[in-house]
Amino acid sequence: MKITKKDLEKITKMQKKYKFLKGMTTEQIVDLFLARCEHCEEICFASDLVPIPNFKGEVHKVCESCSKELIENNPNVDDEYLQYLEDRQEVEW
Repeated sequence: MKITKKDLEKITKMQKKYKFLKGMTTEQIVDLFLARCEHCEEICFASDLVPIPNFKGEVHKVCESCSKELIENNPNVDDEYLQYLEDRQEVEW
């Protein structure tokens, strides 16, 4: 994955915020924990990406902010998938 200056700034902020990232190199953090949102291309923790199906049946992993936007605009999202997202959000609390 290509890392831009903006990405490096975000990774530096993450290292300061999360203790478990301290002492790791940028390459280690990118390889072990980070991925890109397939909608907005922002770098974030891979575990925070939400799988969203589109009308073709393809699944894309997107960040939380993009997932809300895509769900509102996607009439094909079924109740079972919305329940999955709600359950996932409850676990994070």
